[in-house]
Amino acid sequence: MNLYLVRGLPGSAKTTVAQHFGCLHLEMDMFFMQDGKYNFDPSRIKEAATTCQYLCREGLDEGMDIVVSNTFSRIWEMEHYIALAKEFEANLKVYVCKGDFKNTHDVPEDTIETMKGRWEDYEGEIILGTDDLNRIYHHADFKLF
Repeated sequence: MNLYLVRGLPGSAKTTVAQHFGCLHLEMDMFFMQDGKYNFDPSRIKEAATTCQYLCREGLDEGMDIVVSNTFSRIWEMEHYIALAKEFEANLKVYVCKGDFKNTHDVPEDTIETMKGRWEDYEGEIILGTDDLNRIYHHADFKLF
């Protein structure tokens, strides 16, 4: 059983990468989708995070491989998932996307700069650079994992 965490700034290709794992994909952005449109509500971030964590726990409890993609700019934002991996004895791999693509949710540039400023590296994370990400974008059947 595997738990993959995919992290990166808005526009770094997190969602695209996560979709290539071929397993249950969770991310907080899914919580804000309504009728096919992204409707971000900052007052519901905690609820979105809790829902994502709950669904991850349920999936691991059923023995599923799971990929969770979120910004995860600080280590503490991943701690719940790291603890779940230990609890369920799942193999944990952390990927960081370093792409620079258009962010699909129109996150303001000053917000992205704030995220960059507070970024914390995670020991052992696997860096996906521009070449890796371009291969994923241009080859739907490309398997990096």
